[in-house]
Amino acid sequence: MKSRDWARLVLGLFFCSGATALVYEVIWSKFLSQIFGSTIYAQTVVLAAFMGGLAIGNRIFGSWAGRLLQPVRAYGYLEIIIGIYAFSFPMFDRLADHVFVTVGAGIAQHTGLLLTLKGTLSAMLLLGPTILCGLRCDRVCHQPVYYWR
Repeated sequence: MKSRDWARLVLGLFFCSGATALVYEVIWSKFLSQIFGSTIYAQTVVLAAFMGGLAIGNRIFGSWAGRLLQPVRAYGYLEIIIGIYAFSFPMFDRLADHVFVTVGAGIAQHTGLLLTLKGTLSAMLLLGPTILCGLRCDRVCHQPVYYWR
C-alpha cells in the first residue's frame, strides 16, 4: 500500500473515531441526565470531562507516545479499550447510581454536597475513556505527517 493511501486510511479511521466519540458523548449525557435530573447539568459535566480528559491524556502521554514503534497498532488497541468501556458503561452507571443512592441518602439535606457527589461520580465515570481519547488523538495527529513526506 502506498504511503499516501496509508495516510488517507489512517485519517479516515480517525474521522470515524471522532464521530464515534460524539456518539459516546451524547449517550453518556443521556445516562448522566438521570443522575443529575437535568440535561443541562449532565451536558456541562460531560463536556468538561471530555475536554479535560483529552487535555490530560495528551499532556500525560504525549511525551512518550512519540517514541512508540507501531503507533497505528497502539491506536487500534486504544480504540478497542475505549469501545469495551463504552459497551460496559451501563454497568458502571448502575454502580455509580448505587453509590449515589447509598452515600447521597446521608447528605440529602446538603445540596452542595449532593451536587459535588453527583459531579465527582460523573467525572469518575468519564475521565478514564476521555484520557485514553486524548492519547489516541495525539498518536493519530502525528502519525500521518510521516507518510505525507
